[in-house]
Amino acid sequence: MKLTTLLGNIIALSGLIAAGYYLIVTRGRTAIPANFDPALTKLFLHIKHRRRFGAALMILIALMFFVAVTWFSNVETHQMSVFWLMLLLLLLWLIVLALLDMLAIRKLRRRISEQAGHRVRNIMKDSDQIQNEK
Repeated sequence: MKLTTLLGNIIALSGLIAAGYYLIVTRGRTAIPANFDPALTKLFLHIKHRRRFGAALMILIALMFFVAVTWFSNVETHQMSVFWLMLLLLLLWLIVLALLDMLAIRKLRRRISEQAGHRVRNIMKDSDQIQNEK
């Protein structure tokens, strides 16, 4: 077995393990607080589903990478080139999903901080009203 094939198989196996671990560990976890706004809950669940789809896509990429490194390492025919191109397009799709996830997380954090800011302002107003009444 060539060194490049061995390294490729190790990379494919590590990607498979990471994606499988994410799918198994996060399966039952939904850390949504009870006092979440319904719009935030919807956004949070959308992010969760996108991440699970990304993990499934990572498993597919890892399996395809294993096949590509093991059997299609020398690009000699048109079919091998198409296989590698499909693999690269799936990697590009995974990168786009990661960027969308980053944007959605930023949006979720901003909305949560806005909600927290409104709560703090309301608490401050209530405490000022209580002190003014005394």
